[in-house]
Amino acid sequence: MKNTLVDWFLKTAKESRAYKSFLLENNVNINLIKDNNSFFKYVPISNKKNYIEKFKVKDLAISSIHRETIYASSGSSGEPTYWARSKYEDIIGRDRHEFFVNQIFNIKKEESTLVLICFSMGMWIAGGYTASSFIGVSRNGYNLTIATPGIDKKEIYNLLRRLSSDFENIIIAGYPPFLLDLCRNFKDENIKIPKKIFFLGSGDMFSEEARDEISAICRIQFPEKNFIDVYGSADAGLMAFETPLSIILRRLARKNKELRQSLFGESTFLPLLAQYDESHIFFENVDRELVLTRFGTIPLIRYAIHDIGRIIKYDEMQTILKKLGLIKEIGKVLNKNYNFPFITVHGRTDVALTFYALNIYPENLSMVLENKNIKPWVTGSYGVYTKADLKNKGQQKFFVRLELKNKLKSSKILKSKITDFFSNSLAHINSEYRKLCEIMPSEARPILELFNYEDKNFSNIIGRGVLYVKGKKPKMLL
Repeated sequence: MKNTLVDWFLKTAKESRAYKSFLLENNVNINLIKDNNSFFKYVPISNKKNYIEKFKVKDLAISSIHRETIYASSGSSGEPTYWARSKYEDIIGRDRHEFFVNQIFNIKKEESTLVLICFSMGMWIAGGYTASSFIGVSRNGYNLTIATPGIDKKEIYNLLRRLSSDFENIIIAGYPPFLLDLCRNFKDENIKIPKKIFFLGSGDMFSEEARDEISAICRIQFPEKNFIDVYGSADAGLMAFETPLSIILRRLARKNKELRQSLFGESTFLPLLAQYDESHIFFENVDRELVLTRFGTIPLIRYAIHDIGRIIKYDEMQTILKKLGLIKEIGKVLNKNYNFPFITVHGRTDVALTFYALNIYPENLSMVLENKNIKPWVTGSYGVYTKADLKNKGQQKFFVRLELKNKLKSSKILKSKITDFFSNSLAHINSEYRKLCEIMPSEARPILELFNYEDKNFSNIIGRGVLYVKGKKPKMLL
């Protein structure tokens, strides 16, 4: 590592007023932190609730770093949490996106390339940070032209129809379900698919079947080099990223049960497999959760992001592949360009579900069902999940199952009323969902399923989400 964990810790302890207070509250003797062993032994684990939410942005930040940009995330309460970014993060973003362009997409500096930023713009990190990173790549000598249509499909299709033929390459960045939806409509929108088209996703788990479909629509010969997904968050920015190596391994794991077991354990779906640069971020695994340390404008020291996952060092991965006899099969991408440790991401411990890259929390749903307009009809037990709607070109849909109170029966009128109250209440509580409702009202609207009291079919969830039944702790269905 170019910077040691101790270096990051000591600078944060010296220049962040919030972290000084946090260490004092936890009775940490800074003088004991001299090497990595003492770092892991004495430095307490932080998270959003016990650290970030207790302090102001200016106190969380490093005093010597100018806060150039403010952006937001929506917490479990629905109230936004504000974060700061500076030139420090922008340089890291520029360098990483240059790596994507040059080392994965194999786009040369002189090649004309149109980059469409199709993430939600505004206060959320994905759109602004991705645009800033690509602008940085352009200013670093690459012939890139960046446009920011956001999630306005009409504008995206207009840009592709009118400008794509002017460029040698097209890069489209956005939420994976949204990118898939865009591609499925290329034919209906009379989009002539460019010969060299690339995709950069972030914010959602992305199946290999979806990658296959995008590749088929866009006539992509090597999916591992044309569509990569990024693991990021408002808390820590860009944390990890897919590479051709990680993608090939994930695709092999679909059919190779031994590899799947070695990488992902007993998971019922294929988790994200990505790689990360230890010179920028360090991960450890504590009780199955990923704990990160990252220096920046707002440093995060032993910070639990509440994602379930696993760390696999590069040498450890090579040992796994040798044991399974797979070295020759993936040898073409075992090179120094992808000599990074691996991380698997299985989902969050504190999120009910992710829908169009926004997080909906159990606390949000409990508050919605306590709404005076809904409470008279339902017990408070719920099941929520997302899945692709095959009748609507695989568009991601948000399903809500609610249990009716005893002796009440479902009806079209009742279902319509509860759906309206549910959607409006959730939008009031969760600012990210509210923004999605403003931009994509029909896509954001939940599909409601009402069940009679103690119906045995109520808990039969079909998808990835959470189940909450009569006072029990929400059960995450990964």
